[in-house]
Amino acid sequence: KKDVSKFPLQFNDKNLKNQLSQVLNLPYGWGGYNFERDCSLLTRDIFSAFGLYLPRNSAAQKNSFNHFDISTLSNSQKKDFLNRFGKAYLSLLYLPGHIMLYAGQITDNNIAIHNIWGLRKDATQRLLISSSVITSLEIGKNEILEDNLLLSRLKEISFINLNEQEKEQIKSYLENIQNK
Repeated sequence: KKDVSKFPLQFNDKNLKNQLSQVLNLPYGWGGYNFERDCSLLTRDIFSAFGLYLPRNSAAQKNSFNHFDISTLSNSQKKDFLNRFGKAYLSLLYLPGHIMLYAGQITDNNIAIHNIWGLRKDATQRLLISSSVITSLEIGKNEILEDNLLLSRLKEISFINLNEQEKEQIKSYLENIQNK
């Protein structure tokens, strides 16, 4: 009985940490292969316990919420953007074919929770991860090309919960950068 809760769960630190502990360090399974999770199934499963149903693929998930194109920002500008506006556990980070849950910052590293097969080292090699993990957006920095870093490939950020004032602050920030 102690493991049973009313549905949906209340969105709080305790329940979120419990949900995350159940899905981290599990094998990668593209499209649910072998009853495992890929990136979008991971985010969907995390949030479904809280009564928030996300679509099945990464592009549809990022389009489900207020989202902003940050593809033209440099890596240092992306880091600054995440430090200013990223909401830990309430922001989805999108790159084509992949989605991650932003988890905040540890020291100078922006971190994310995601399920990933691997990172491209070069045209023929990959740095395999093949599980649900918490990583820096610069994982593999010393082993892969900078263009292949998650941070470099990050195109959009979606906010699950964003008020009008926050939307305007983000729009203004991005317009100021693009007008420089």
